[in-house]
Amino acid sequence: MNSAPFTSFSVLQITTPNRDSNAKDALDKFETVSDIGEISFGQLCANADVFLAAKLSSDERFYRYRVGLKTLNSGYYVFVLGTETQLVNENRNESIIANYPITIHPNQLGLDRCGNLLWLFVDESEHEYYFTVN
Repeated sequence: MNSAPFTSFSVLQITTPNRDSNAKDALDKFETVSDIGEISFGQLCANADVFLAAKLSSDERFYRYRVGLKTLNSGYYVFVLGTETQLVNENRNESIIANYPITIHPNQLGLDRCGNLLWLFVDESEHEYYFTVN
């Protein structure tokens, strides 16, 4: 994610599926830390959306930022990267979301971002990374 000065991602917790979703906004379950670049939170969903403004490197060849998320609660979570970003790690831990199917939206991640719903096909998108916090 170092080719542009701005990027974004969302943080959601995997939840027991309901009719429409299986993930809910969850930034309140983390402490955010940033020491390179600037961090801000979404106007539409401050509890899910993170925006990063990178700092131009001293040689002006690339942009840098460093962000940390310190967990406050255990559970299953997902990072949903913005469309300008793609994960290089092929192991996105999709088996986690397979255990939380939505009946009317099979094989989909149903995002409840501050009451706004969005569905993504798990096997068609490369913008999600699932993880467990013990």
